[in-house]
Amino acid sequence: MTELQEIRQQAYNELDKLGYTKLFDNRPKDAIPPVWEDLWFLYQKVRERQPRWILEFGSGCSTILFAKALGEYKSSVLLSMESEPIWLLNTAKSMPWDLWPNLQLIFAPCAMDENEGLAVYNCVPTDKISFLYLDGPELTDNVKITYNPIIWERVFADNFYMVVDGRPETVNFLEKHLKGKYDIQRNYEENRTTFERIG
Repeated sequence: MTELQEIRQQAYNELDKLGYTKLFDNRPKDAIPPVWEDLWFLYQKVRERQPRWILEFGSGCSTILFAKALGEYKSSVLLSMESEPIWLLNTAKSMPWDLWPNLQLIFAPCAMDENEGLAVYNCVPTDKISFLYLDGPELTDNVKITYNPIIWERVFADNFYMVVDGRPETVNFLEKHLKGKYDIQRNYEENRTTFERIG
């Protein structure tokens, strides 16, 4: 068993103890399956930081995980933005009915600039952003950067925290263009980068 396989198995075991693995039983067969180490990491961060609400780019297993975890905090809610109708439908179909009160799942098309390689969600935040999970939109050969964190930085909360799933081009772009000070942690084994605002 490789190191990553061991991490994945341990993450599955921890989530299974909580009863979370059953949440994904109704995922459509053509949907992306759970990545247990990612879900366990996100669960731990929600418990640690207890955000009032979470903003998510790209829906899927993480949406179910967030909605369940936020159910532990009565005033918390998840806003999940999805630019692809097929993934929006998959998430909606597989979302346990009792988790919907914690979730706002919306269709949010992206403007694509292939010359600059940028994708921008066509929406405007209405509150301070304290927790952002960036796993969308779907990447193409010509569009590899999600630009919204740059234009939304003015509404980042003092305790802002962002998790970027993969997306090395986006990570490099954000590191170069964000104006604030951030503690940036790269996990190459699990293909994840975090940005924590420190100034």
